[in-house]
Amino acid sequence: MKSFTVRQGQNLYDVAMTLYGSIEGLFDLFVCNPKLTFGDSLVKGQELQYHDGFCVNSDIRDFISENIDKIANGG
Repeated sequence: MKSFTVRQGQNLYDVAMTLYGSIEGLFDLFVCNPKLTFGDSLVKGQELQYHDGFCVNSDIRDFISENIDKIANGG
């Protein structure tokens, strides 16, 4: 299990894309963070747990990691 620190303006979908390369990664976020819900707003500095061995689309995840500073569509 690893920890991810939410950056300014990130929402659940941004985190899922960053960690898993797909919004389908939301399901792993919910498993690893049982109190997390679709309605939650994330805050800068919030720590989220995730399975580091799980990835839905490594090509997209790697592209984001190598080319994009951060995905932040949460406002």
